[in-house]
Amino acid sequence: MRSWPAVAALLLVAALFAGCSSAPEPRVVTPAAVDVDPTTVRVESVRIENHTVLGDGGVDLAVRAYVPTLSAGAKPGLALFVHGWGGNKEDYEGVQSLPVPTPAPVGTNRLQMFADAGLLVVAYDARGFGRSGGETTVAGPAEMADLHAVLVWAQSTFATNGLAGVIGNSYGGGHAFNAWADDPLVTTAVPIYGWVDLYDALIPGNVPKAEWGEFLYLYGQAGTGRYSTMIHNWYADLYLRANLDTVRAEMDERSSLDRLASTTKPLLVCQGMEESLFPQIDQAWETAGGFTRAYVFRGGHGNAADGCWDRALDWFRFFLLGFDTRVDAWPALETVDAASNVVTSYGTFPDAPSSSFHLRSGELYQGPASEAPFTISQRLVANPLEEPAALWDQTGMPTNALPNQLRQDSGALFFQGPFMVAGTLVGAPELTLALNGESPTPFQVAGTLLVLHEGGTSQIVSRGATAALDADDIVNGTMTLRFHWTNLALESGDRIVLKLSANDPAWWMPLLANYDAVFDGRSELRLPILV
Repeated sequence: MRSWPAVAALLLVAALFAGCSSAPEPRVVTPAAVDVDPTTVRVESVRIENHTVLGDGGVDLAVRAYVPTLSAGAKPGLALFVHGWGGNKEDYEGVQSLPVPTPAPVGTNRLQMFADAGLLVVAYDARGFGRSGGETTVAGPAEMADLHAVLVWAQSTFATNGLAGVIGNSYGGGHAFNAWADDPLVTTAVPIYGWVDLYDALIPGNVPKAEWGEFLYLYGQAGTGRYSTMIHNWYADLYLRANLDTVRAEMDERSSLDRLASTTKPLLVCQGMEESLFPQIDQAWETAGGFTRAYVFRGGHGNAADGCWDRALDWFRFFLLGFDTRVDAWPALETVDAASNVVTSYGTFPDAPSSSFHLRSGELYQGPASEAPFTISQRLVANPLEEPAALWDQTGMPTNALPNQLRQDSGALFFQGPFMVAGTLVGAPELTLALNGESPTPFQVAGTLLVLHEGGTSQIVSRGATAALDADDIVNGTMTLRFHWTNLALESGDRIVLKLSANDPAWWMPLLANYDAVFDGRSELRLPILV
């Protein structure tokens, strides 16, 4: 008769072998390795300190630090906050200094929120803004050297565990992307409606975003912004559509798109569904080389949802403090529907097959291409009922339902599709425009996608524009217009409507001369639809 120890040993071996056959999948990412069990660490106190740090070229940078005292001899990870355009570090303390002259509390103190979780929190005024010196060069080499200097200062001044994350919205989101891609001290990043391609964000298809451009210039100056000469030159060149190769090269130097694929650090990206300034979250998740998660909330530029901040904190606790907040179990993408508050989660980033439609005589049809011509003309006359960009973005309603007649524009062409079957339009639609013969350059095309419902209301789905300033912008007689990414549930009976015009003056900067550009039915609209 076998002894109990022997039987127990046999059972243990059997269990081990059984476990090998059904072992769980290894986790994609695991919490940061830190010296102590993070669940045993308490935040005993948080003190606030103000400092001046020397940035690139000796520029003074105004810095605020929230320094936690932790139990058990634990050392905090570092969370570096970078503010938005025209803002300052106090914005993250729930204080809004614009447009009122006296700062007033308006929201949550995010710096305190992250420090209370055990993070060393550092925020600073970017050069050219707030109490920092120098002139802004739009997240250029000087700003990124400043960010690195603040990181080095923080890690040498305070005891940390050596892990650092960067978080920022808008202008700060662009900083976060660049630092994540380039700075070896950065462990992870959370860009909130930041850009990965500055030129494509501000001047997609060589067409400047007129209303946003004007707003940014004035808002930045109202926020004590001190601009470098380069920024003034940008505005002059964009108005004239001159020297755009130089503008593109300077903006590319401030972009991270070409380095996303080679960067394998974890990345959390957040953006509002109504974002119209930097709508590039899909380019980030499609390209980033490391563990990436995305959250799309209801709102436009400047309206970061609490859900984004809550996720950012859990992300930093996982990758900077070692807490197992199970970010590896999050869906790849959590998003709202463009026309409702319905939330959709995707286990992997969606890659919907394209449904193709040709353009002919006012219809979008699924059939062979034709050579039926259509003309887009600029006569510098605006439809007074055009929706202003910043209004819909800031109120979170670019997809607001209006009677379809209010969207009619005598200066535009409309192409209406067949009745749709139920499905989800998820992705960035693209339109290839085929020229019918030669058209004089320069010319441009502005496109708006709408959904027409059976009841006679319509909703804006997405926008885009493209310009041919010279013959080099036309390849094999075609040019491509890329619309903003969207996630929209389509109901049976809905129709897709494509509006094309020379300009939508509430959004895009017009060219300075009238023109007629002739295209034909070889033009093709591609809609990514999951059925």
